[in-house]
Amino acid sequence: MLHTFTAMTYNLWGEWELDRRLPALRAFLAQRSPDVLGVQELNPRSRAALDEVLPHHHRVRDDTRPWQFRSNL
Repeated sequence: MLHTFTAMTYNLWGEWELDRRLPALRAFLAQRSPDVLGVQELNPRSRAALDEVLPHHHRVRDDTRPWQFRSNL
């Protein structure tokens, strides 16, 4: 039996043209559904989109600003 493991990193580019980029981000992650995803330049809106499109994934939940607004796994 063949099993694959996908680890992915993604720079979300903060708020830069987020409204235009969110549909492509959602579609890409829905199709690829990585096992582990590391992100940069996270913000509340992109974090909500990730939570929506990857509902069975868990992320680091920490109240410190870096995990909420910079990077996350």
